[in-house]
Amino acid sequence: MRVRLLFGDVWAALGLLDDDSVDVAVTSPPYWKQRDYGFEGQVGQEPSPEEYVGRLVKIFGRLREKLKPEGVFFLNVGDKYLQRYGFSQLLQLPYRLAWHMVKDGWRLLDVLIWYKPNHMPSPARDRFANAYEPVFVFGKSPKTLYRGGPKVLRVALEQVPWRHTAVFPTRLVLELLRRVRLPEEARVLDPFAGTGTVGVAAAQVLPGSEVLLVEKGEEFVKVIKQRLPGSEVVRVEEEPYGWEPVREDELSAEPLDLPLRTRKGLVYIAREEGEFLGALAGLREAKG
Repeated sequence: MRVRLLFGDVWAALGLLDDDSVDVAVTSPPYWKQRDYGFEGQVGQEPSPEEYVGRLVKIFGRLREKLKPEGVFFLNVGDKYLQRYGFSQLLQLPYRLAWHMVKDGWRLLDVLIWYKPNHMPSPARDRFANAYEPVFVFGKSPKTLYRGGPKVLRVALEQVPWRHTAVFPTRLVLELLRRVRLPEEARVLDPFAGTGTVGVAAAQVLPGSEVLLVEKGEEFVKVIKQRLPGSEVVRVEEEPYGWEPVREDELSAEPLDLPLRTRKGLVYIAREEGEFLGALAGLREAKG
Protein backbone atom coordinates (compact mmCIF):
# COMPACT_ATOMS: atom_id res chain seq x y z
CA MET A 1 0.00 0.00 0.00
CA ARG A 2 1.22 3.45 -0.89
CA VAL A 3 0.58 6.30 1.56
CA ARG A 4 0.96 9.95 0.59
CA LEU A 5 0.76 12.33 3.52
CA LEU A 6 -0.09 15.85 2.40
CA PHE A 7 1.27 18.05 5.19
CA GLY A 8 -0.60 21.37 5.10
CA ASP A 9 -3.97 23.06 4.78
CA VAL A 10 -6.82 20.91 3.52
CA TRP A 11 -8.00 23.37 0.85
CA ALA A 12 -4.58 23.61 -0.77
CA ALA A 13 -3.97 19.86 -0.43
CA LEU A 14 -7.22 18.98 -2.20
CA GLY A 15 -6.22 21.33 -5.00
CA LEU A 16 -3.20 19.12 -5.73
CA LEU A 17 -5.36 16.09 -6.53
CA ASP A 18 -6.69 15.25 -9.98
CA ASP A 19 -10.41 15.65 -10.55
CA ASP A 20 -12.43 12.40 -10.66
CA SER A 21 -9.57 10.41 -9.12
CA VAL A 22 -10.73 9.28 -5.63
CA ASP A 23 -12.81 6.11 -5.09
CA VAL A 24 -13.79 6.67 -1.47
CA ALA A 25 -13.28 9.40 1.12
CA VAL A 26 -13.74 8.84 4.85
CA THR A 27 -13.30 11.56 7.43
CA SER A 28 -14.30 13.09 10.72
CA PRO A 29 -13.40 16.79 10.74
CA PRO A 30 -12.72 18.75 13.93
CA TYR A 31 -15.98 19.42 15.76
CA TRP A 32 -16.94 23.04 16.28
CA LYS A 33 -15.40 24.62 19.41
CA GLN A 34 -14.53 21.25 20.93
CA ARG A 35 -10.73 21.33 20.93
CA ASP A 36 -7.95 23.75 20.08
CA TYR A 37 -5.26 21.82 18.21
CA GLY A 38 -2.72 24.61 18.55
CA PHE A 39 -2.06 25.81 15.00
CA GLU A 40 -3.24 28.70 12.86
CA GLY A 41 -6.07 28.30 10.41
CA GLN A 42 -7.53 25.16 11.96
CA VAL A 43 -11.06 24.10 11.16
CA GLY A 44 -13.40 24.09 14.15
CA GLN A 45 -12.49 27.45 15.70
CA GLU A 46 -14.75 29.64 13.53
CA PRO A 47 -16.61 32.41 15.43
CA SER A 48 -20.08 30.99 14.73
CA PRO A 49 -21.73 27.66 13.82
CA GLU A 50 -22.83 29.22 10.52
CA GLU A 51 -19.23 30.02 9.59
CA TYR A 52 -18.11 26.51 10.59
CA VAL A 53 -20.76 24.92 8.38
CA GLY A 54 -20.05 27.35 5.54
CA ARG A 55 -16.35 26.58 5.63
CA LEU A 56 -16.89 22.82 5.55
CA VAL A 57 -19.37 23.15 2.68
CA LYS A 58 -16.69 25.04 0.75
CA ILE A 59 -13.99 22.44 1.50
CA PHE A 60 -16.21 19.48 0.73
CA GLY A 61 -17.29 21.14 -2.52
CA ARG A 62 -13.68 20.92 -3.67
CA LEU A 63 -13.51 17.33 -2.41
CA ARG A 64 -16.54 16.48 -4.58
CA GLU A 65 -14.57 17.53 -7.65
CA LYS A 66 -11.86 14.99 -6.77
CA LEU A 67 -14.28 12.10 -6.24
CA LYS A 68 -14.92 9.73 -9.14
CA PRO A 69 -18.46 9.87 -10.57
CA GLU A 70 -19.32 6.63 -8.77
CA GLY A 71 -17.28 7.51 -5.65
CA VAL A 72 -18.54 7.60 -2.06
CA PHE A 73 -17.88 10.02 0.79
CA PHE A 74 -18.44 8.95 4.43
CA LEU A 75 -18.69 11.92 6.78
CA ASN A 76 -18.89 11.71 10.58
CA VAL A 77 -19.61 14.96 12.45
CA GLY A 78 -20.56 15.40 16.09
CA ASP A 79 -23.09 17.84 17.50
CA LYS A 80 -22.71 20.48 20.19
CA TYR A 81 -24.94 22.21 22.72
CA LEU A 82 -25.35 25.97 22.50
CA GLN A 83 -24.02 26.30 26.04
CA ARG A 84 -21.64 24.02 27.89
CA TYR A 85 -23.77 23.82 31.03
CA GLY A 86 -27.31 24.71 32.04
CA PHE A 87 -30.52 24.46 30.06
CA SER A 88 -29.49 24.62 26.42
CA GLN A 89 -30.26 23.14 23.03
CA LEU A 90 -28.39 21.13 20.45
CA LEU A 91 -27.19 23.16 17.48
CA GLN A 92 -27.96 20.28 15.06
CA LEU A 93 -24.66 20.93 13.32
CA PRO A 94 -24.38 17.54 11.55
CA TYR A 95 -27.82 17.84 9.97
CA ARG A 96 -27.42 21.50 9.08
CA LEU A 97 -24.12 20.64 7.41
CA ALA A 98 -25.70 17.75 5.50
CA TRP A 99 -28.58 19.97 4.35
CA HIS A 100 -26.27 22.68 3.01
CA MET A 101 -24.03 20.10 1.33
CA VAL A 102 -27.06 18.77 -0.54
CA LYS A 103 -27.95 22.33 -1.54
CA ASP A 104 -24.35 22.68 -2.78
CA GLY A 105 -24.65 19.69 -5.11
CA TRP A 106 -24.07 16.51 -3.10
CA ARG A 107 -26.44 13.54 -3.13
CA LEU A 108 -27.24 12.17 0.34
CA LEU A 109 -27.31 8.40 -0.13
CA ASP A 110 -27.77 7.22 3.46
CA VAL A 111 -27.52 8.19 7.13
CA LEU A 112 -25.86 5.68 9.45
CA ILE A 113 -25.79 5.74 13.25
CA TRP A 114 -22.51 5.13 15.07
CA TYR A 115 -23.60 3.83 18.49
CA LYS A 116 -20.85 3.99 21.14
CA PRO A 117 -21.60 1.34 23.80
CA ASN A 118 -18.79 2.66 26.04
CA HIS A 119 -19.67 6.33 25.60
CA MET A 120 -18.56 8.83 28.22
CA PRO A 121 -21.21 10.01 30.71
CA SER A 122 -22.28 13.65 30.52
CA PRO A 123 -21.18 15.93 33.41
CA ALA A 124 -24.36 18.02 32.90
CA ARG A 125 -27.51 16.71 34.56
CA ASP A 126 -29.96 18.40 32.18
CA ARG A 127 -29.02 16.59 28.97
CA PHE A 128 -28.42 13.13 27.57
CA ALA A 129 -24.96 11.59 27.23
CA ASN A 130 -23.37 11.53 23.78
CA ALA A 131 -24.11 7.89 22.98
CA TYR A 132 -24.25 8.12 19.18
CA GLU A 133 -23.19 10.22 16.19
CA PRO A 134 -24.40 10.24 12.58
CA VAL A 135 -22.31 9.09 9.63
CA PHE A 136 -23.57 10.59 6.37
CA VAL A 137 -23.04 8.78 3.08
CA PHE A 138 -22.66 11.16 0.12
CA GLY A 139 -22.20 10.67 -3.59
CA LYS A 140 -22.02 12.92 -6.66
CA SER A 141 -24.10 10.87 -9.12
CA PRO A 142 -27.09 8.50 -9.05
CA LYS A 143 -24.91 5.41 -9.57
CA THR A 144 -22.28 4.84 -6.85
CA LEU A 145 -20.10 2.13 -5.34
CA TYR A 146 -22.12 2.19 -2.11
CA ARG A 147 -23.88 -1.09 -1.36
CA GLY A 148 -25.52 -0.32 1.98
CA GLY A 149 -25.93 -2.47 5.07
CA PRO A 150 -27.35 -2.22 8.60
CA LYS A 151 -28.12 1.35 9.67
CA VAL A 152 -26.66 1.09 13.18
CA LEU A 153 -22.94 0.50 13.69
CA ARG A 154 -22.16 -0.63 17.23
CA VAL A 155 -18.50 0.35 17.60
CA ALA A 156 -16.78 1.11 20.90
CA LEU A 157 -14.42 4.02 21.44
CA GLU A 158 -10.75 3.05 21.33
CA GLN A 159 -8.13 3.51 24.00
CA VAL A 160 -5.12 5.18 22.38
CA PRO A 161 -1.70 6.27 23.64
CA TRP A 162 -1.83 9.72 22.07
CA ARG A 163 -3.08 13.01 23.51
CA HIS A 164 -5.59 13.29 20.69
CA THR A 165 -8.71 11.89 22.41
CA ALA A 166 -11.10 12.21 19.44
CA VAL A 167 -9.65 9.29 17.49
CA PHE A 168 -11.83 7.76 14.77
CA PRO A 169 -12.05 4.04 15.79
CA THR A 170 -10.30 1.73 13.34
CA ARG A 171 -13.19 -0.72 13.44
CA LEU A 172 -15.65 2.00 12.42
CA VAL A 173 -13.58 2.82 9.33
CA LEU A 174 -13.35 -0.89 8.49
CA GLU A 175 -17.14 -1.19 8.69
CA LEU A 176 -17.54 1.76 6.32
CA LEU A 177 -14.98 0.58 3.79
CA ARG A 178 -16.68 -2.83 3.61
CA ARG A 179 -19.87 -1.12 2.45
CA VAL A 180 -18.25 0.04 -0.79
CA ARG A 181 -17.50 -2.10 -3.87
CA LEU A 182 -13.89 -1.03 -4.21
CA PRO A 183 -11.26 -2.21 -6.69
CA GLU A 184 -8.08 -3.73 -5.26
CA GLU A 185 -6.10 -0.65 -6.29
CA ALA A 186 -8.58 1.86 -4.88
CA ARG A 187 -7.68 5.43 -4.07
CA VAL A 188 -8.73 6.31 -0.51
CA LEU A 189 -8.77 9.84 0.92
CA ASP A 190 -9.05 11.33 4.41
CA PRO A 191 -8.93 15.15 4.25
CA PHE A 192 -8.73 15.46 8.07
CA ALA A 193 -6.42 12.56 8.85
CA GLY A 194 -5.68 13.17 12.54
CA THR A 195 -3.67 10.15 13.66
CA GLY A 196 -4.05 8.31 10.35
CA THR A 197 -6.72 5.76 11.31
CA VAL A 198 -8.21 5.66 7.80
CA GLY A 199 -4.80 4.63 6.46
CA VAL A 200 -4.42 1.93 9.12
CA ALA A 201 -7.86 0.52 8.26
CA ALA A 202 -7.22 0.64 4.49
CA ALA A 203 -4.01 -1.35 4.99
CA GLN A 204 -6.10 -4.21 6.44
CA VAL A 205 -8.77 -4.47 3.74
CA LEU A 206 -7.16 -2.79 0.71
CA PRO A 207 -3.43 -3.63 0.78
CA GLY A 208 -3.07 -2.64 -2.89
CA SER A 209 -4.61 0.78 -2.45
CA GLU A 210 -3.20 4.29 -2.55
CA VAL A 211 -4.09 6.28 0.56
CA LEU A 212 -4.07 10.07 0.60
CA LEU A 213 -3.98 11.62 4.07
CA VAL A 214 -4.24 15.37 4.65
CA GLU A 215 -3.11 16.79 7.98
CA LYS A 216 -1.93 20.22 9.09
CA GLY A 217 -1.03 19.49 12.71
CA GLU A 218 2.67 18.70 13.04
CA GLU A 219 2.09 16.57 16.15
CA PHE A 220 -0.36 14.35 14.27
CA VAL A 221 1.96 14.06 11.28
CA LYS A 222 4.54 12.50 13.60
CA VAL A 223 1.98 9.99 14.83
CA ILE A 224 0.95 9.08 11.28
CA LYS A 225 4.56 8.39 10.31
CA GLN A 226 4.86 6.08 13.32
CA ARG A 227 1.64 4.20 12.52
CA LEU A 228 2.28 4.04 8.78
CA PRO A 229 6.05 3.68 8.25
CA GLY A 230 7.26 4.53 4.79
CA SER A 231 4.65 7.24 4.20
CA GLU A 232 5.63 9.76 1.56
CA VAL A 233 5.36 13.22 3.11
CA VAL A 234 4.55 16.11 0.77
CA ARG A 235 4.59 19.63 2.19
CA VAL A 236 1.74 21.76 0.88
CA GLU A 237 1.99 25.49 0.32
CA GLU A 238 -0.83 27.63 1.69
CA GLU A 239 -3.54 28.70 -0.74
CA PRO A 240 -5.82 31.51 0.50
CA TYR A 241 -9.54 30.91 0.12
CA GLY A 242 -12.72 32.42 1.44
CA TRP A 243 -16.07 31.09 2.57
CA GLU A 244 -19.40 32.53 3.58
CA PRO A 245 -21.51 31.71 6.65
CA VAL A 246 -24.52 29.65 5.67
CA ARG A 247 -27.91 31.34 5.81
CA GLU A 248 -30.79 29.44 7.32
CA ASP A 249 -34.22 29.67 5.69
CA GLU A 250 -36.74 31.42 7.87
CA LEU A 251 -39.46 29.22 9.30
CA SER A 252 -42.80 30.08 7.71
CA ALA A 253 -44.90 29.54 10.83
CA GLU A 254 -46.07 31.48 13.85
CA PRO A 255 -43.99 30.70 16.95
CA LEU A 256 -45.74 28.50 19.51
CA ASP A 257 -45.42 28.83 23.27
CA LEU A 258 -43.47 25.83 24.60
CA PRO A 259 -44.27 25.55 28.30
CA LEU A 260 -43.54 21.89 28.97
CA ARG A 261 -40.08 21.19 30.40
CA THR A 262 -38.59 18.16 32.11
CA ARG A 263 -35.33 17.48 33.93
CA LYS A 264 -33.89 16.39 30.57
CA GLY A 265 -34.91 19.52 28.69
CA LEU A 266 -37.96 20.54 26.69
CA VAL A 267 -40.67 18.18 25.39
CA TYR A 268 -43.24 19.05 22.74
CA ILE A 269 -45.16 16.56 20.60
CA ALA A 270 -46.37 18.04 17.30
CA ARG A 271 -49.35 16.51 15.49
CA GLU A 272 -48.65 17.85 11.99
CA GLU A 273 -46.02 19.69 9.95
CA GLY A 274 -47.30 23.22 10.60
CA GLU A 275 -47.30 22.66 14.33
CA PHE A 276 -43.80 21.19 14.14
CA LEU A 277 -42.51 24.28 12.29
CA GLY A 278 -44.23 26.50 14.84
CA ALA A 279 -42.47 24.64 17.64
CA LEU A 280 -39.10 25.15 15.94
CA ALA A 281 -39.90 28.85 15.52
CA GLY A 282 -40.74 28.98 19.21
CA LEU A 283 -37.37 27.51 20.09
CA ARG A 284 -35.62 30.10 17.91
CA GLU A 285 -37.60 32.91 19.52
CA ALA A 286 -36.77 31.61 23.00
CA LYS A 287 -33.08 31.49 22.07
CA GLY A 288 -33.25 35.13 20.93
